[in-house]
Amino acid sequence: MMQQSIKILLGKILGEIYRVQNASKMCAASPGRIYGLLNGIEDAIDYELDTMSLITRDKVKAVCDVLNPIFSDSKRLEEFTGFYDIEGELKGKGVNRVDAIRILKYLKAEGRFIGVIEKMNSENSPIECKTFELNEWDR
Repeated sequence: MMQQSIKILLGKILGEIYRVQNASKMCAASPGRIYGLLNGIEDAIDYELDTMSLITRDKVKAVCDVLNPIFSDSKRLEEFTGFYDIEGELKGKGVNRVDAIRILKYLKAEGRFIGVIEKMNSENSPIECKTFELNEWDR
């Protein structure tokens, strides 16, 4: 019972946040999603909770550990051609492409490893791993 109450409360809080954002035209959530959250519609709440995932410090560190040797060595940086160059190493460290994208966006927004990240805008990167720009909803 307590867990269900917490779930409903989280839904209402998210719904209120989205409602405020929607009033300022800065909301990616639809009116239906907002209504569902505010009114305890389990599907709407579950969707929000299911799309949240934690990127651990260990995963961020793993990406930094892959990028740092390239970033700090001008020869390696010059030879770096894109995301495919590091994807296998990232996978070996337990970082899948979806998490890598989120981490690389974070690092770029923080101004870290810019020289490496910008070189990923190449033919040696899949389309989703080229620019790592924050969209208007991420800001």
